[in-house]
Amino acid sequence: MKINEASGVPIWRQLADAITSKITAGELKVGDQVPSVRELAEEWGVAVSSAANALSELRGQGVIKTERGRGSYVAARPMLFRVGTRRYRHGDDMSPTTSELERQNNPAVLTGRASVTDAAPHIAERLAIDPGAPVSRVDYLWTDEFGPIQRSTQYEPLVLTRGTPAELPPETGHPDVITRFASIGHAVTRVSEQVYSRMPMADESAELCIGEAIPVLFIARTHYARSVPVETADITIRGDRLAIAIDHVVSRRGAK
Repeated sequence: MKINEASGVPIWRQLADAITSKITAGELKVGDQVPSVRELAEEWGVAVSSAANALSELRGQGVIKTERGRGSYVAARPMLFRVGTRRYRHGDDMSPTTSELERQNNPAVLTGRASVTDAAPHIAERLAIDPGAPVSRVDYLWTDEFGPIQRSTQYEPLVLTRGTPAELPPETGHPDVITRFASIGHAVTRVSEQVYSRMPMADESAELCIGEAIPVLFIARTHYARSVPVETADITIRGDRLAIAIDHVVSRRGAK
């Protein structure tokens, strides 16, 4: 790859992309040293400021890390594979994300903070309750040795759970939503997810420790027991740590 000054793409962006391409191709591996600003400027024939901006961009994306006395090197970023098929099942007894991380041998830690609040209008709409109606709320954060991966804010209508063993969701995330509601007579039959890709909001950037260059996957999820919504959640996942794995069954045209 060569720098094309007539392309209209900023030189620092082209240089950052060139380094990323080397990492993708395996020419640079996790832990390998990345050339310094001056070395990059000389190697590619660009201004020192362009080389500095390229490295700054890669740091913001989490592609490289810089340590005093060591310089910059390719950062480890193990992926969270979010399985899109058979993700929600009766009998798992723990959150799907926790189950997936365990299957991927990622010892991530889940922390939670439970409270009771009034339903905001968009949450009330998803739960089919009146705005301001009481709901339980839990703020969850999954973190592994490389930093935060995913956050989730989960809401459940107290009109269904008050006075039952499922009144407040556990801060440990165990047992999961399906197991808890089955225990009080509400068998979950469907889970709906609307998925969006966007740039993070300020609070998401702070909690997930990401710069403005890293997008997130935002998921609005709702569990249903037949037609009754029993839980809804706003889920935000770091885009640079996420891969979606789906096995599609190939059906014949017209088949149901």
